[in-house]
Amino acid sequence: MLVAASLTVTMLALTLSCFDVKPGTATALAVAVFLVDEFVRLQPAFVTIAPYCLSTRLLTWRQVFNDTIPWLRIQRNYSDLLRVDVVLALVAWWAFRRRELTS
Repeated sequence: MLVAASLTVTMLALTLSCFDVKPGTATALAVAVFLVDEFVRLQPAFVTIAPYCLSTRLLTWRQVFNDTIPWLRIQRNYSDLLRVDVVLALVAWWAFRRRELTS
């Protein structure tokens, strides 16, 4: 389940690298997006939007350690992550098709 959650981080870095940025910059931007998302999720002032943060969905894998596993919540969160991954893949495909690879 952790691998499925980390696929979203990888897809974001891939999407950013399909734009005209260097790979290190794409990785740094992906990490920055998730750090900002985590910061927003942990702030008491933003407690009303914390369930909508991406990092809330990424931490779903920890739910399998509960005494009673909430399978419906896990399924909902992973389907949300799958939707985000599909959108990121489509944006990456669109950005890669628009790039000129010849110098």
